[in-house]
Amino acid sequence: EELDRSGLTAVPVFFARALPYGTITEATYAALVEMLERELSQCGELDGVLVACHGANAAESTRDADGDWLARIRAHFGEKIPIISTLDPHANLSEQMVAVTNALVNWIGVGPLAAFLIALAVVMPGGHLLGSRLSWRSRRD
Repeated sequence: EELDRSGLTAVPVFFARALPYGTITEATYAALVEMLERELSQCGELDGVLVACHGANAAESTRDADGDWLARIRAHFGEKIPIISTLDPHANLSEQMVAVTNALVNWIGVGPLAAFLIALAVVMPGGHLLGSRLSWRSRRD
């Protein structure tokens, strides 16, 4: 309902989930990054990107896997749109994660959905509380 009232459309782009079983193998990480970049190249123009970053993923090639894939999203879109992320309560916040996002919201104490709403309120004009899961574009009638 909030998305309808606000004139925003959620645009699901990519979803991947890893369980906490240690370092992500290089082959797996490379495949995930390739899928992410392929989906980004096909998603069209967006007004912003909202991601649910765990914040403590590590791959064999990088100890800051979350910072790496967030940087890839920033490289794809440049500085023209906001990139905001929620973080797991156990996140290892890195300088790269901070440098490539417009807002990071840890959901400890409020839960993931409330963190999404807070993150969107930070970057949306007028501070409207909106509910989007991944990315959005303004409706262009």
